[in-house]
Amino acid sequence: MAAAMPTERKRKKRFDLLSDLELVQTLNAIKNLRQKCQKQQALGIHFPNADNEAENEQETQEEVQTEEDILQSLISLELKLEGRLMGPQSNSFSTINDDHLAKMGISSSQVLQLKDDAITRGLATNTIGEGEHWSANGLVRHLRALEGLVPKMNEAAARLWINALFFRVSTMIPDGKKMIFSVGQGALHSPQGFDTIFGSVNSIAIMTTMERARHFMRRPQLPRLTAEDSALFVSEAKGPDQRLVNHVPQAVSEMYAFAKHMEKRLIRGAVTNGHEWIFLVVKLNEDGNGAQYAESDLLSVVGGIVSQSIQEEAVSLLSAIVAYWMQHSHEELDDEDFFMYA
Repeated sequence: MAAAMPTERKRKKRFDLLSDLELVQTLNAIKNLRQKCQKQQALGIHFPNADNEAENEQETQEEVQTEEDILQSLISLELKLEGRLMGPQSNSFSTINDDHLAKMGISSSQVLQLKDDAITRGLATNTIGEGEHWSANGLVRHLRALEGLVPKMNEAAARLWINALFFRVSTMIPDGKKMIFSVGQGALHSPQGFDTIFGSVNSIAIMTTMERARHFMRRPQLPRLTAEDSALFVSEAKGPDQRLVNHVPQAVSEMYAFAKHMEKRLIRGAVTNGHEWIFLVVKLNEDGNGAQYAESDLLSVVGGIVSQSIQEEAVSLLSAIVAYWMQHSHEELDDEDFFMYA
């Protein structure tokens, strides 16, 4: 047994030394196949069976399930190969700073300025979901309870505030659409001229069709998203330093990794500590390498001169912005938006 061990180690070493080029080529081929399968599935085109047609409804259901299994296998293999490419010099999202962004060709280009009528429009959404548990008033009451109950000191506390706002947003979705709030999704990307960046994307609010939502709820993985799905990224400020401006590079790198992975040219998102928010738009360069990003001023649900308290106007505004951005996450700002470039 002992004599065989060096041979086994040697074989393993040769396997581990497969060239990055071979891994990248294999990964790209699997990624292309997975995307083709997803597009066919979205169009209702099923893989051909042995008889070239389903004989009955039961056979059709079995066929669809087989397609789901195949797609899931492709997704799993894609993620494993991505993991193989993660070398010892990988960088976590949470360690990214402005210097790292510069190495990736990512720079700040514009400011997101809140429009003059933004607060009025935010208040106008209060009538949406009035009879729901998570109505506008219900969210304000909930946040006021948190304000007097949970110290704002870490990520766990911030998540209570973030979750509450998204529960409210879930009542503001257009008919025929469904919101999914996914937490802790993994993401990875290897930019040109930079080490691999990897980590866990804190929260993703996805708006999609009822049918696609059902599939995603069963198998919630980012590669299952298609061009038709709209996903808003929310990055939480990590560690004892809760000053949002210091966490913008982290959020931008997460958004950039997702945009590259899903081949989306533009993505909207935000970084938050629960009670304060900075909104972001990341636009990839024409060649897909590097990006420009715009950020807003800090918006807070807490305000007041004498004492800090939950502001109803601010809560309504933030809810309205998040709901609108989730629906238009991969589109440029338009006349209906709450922000404009400055």
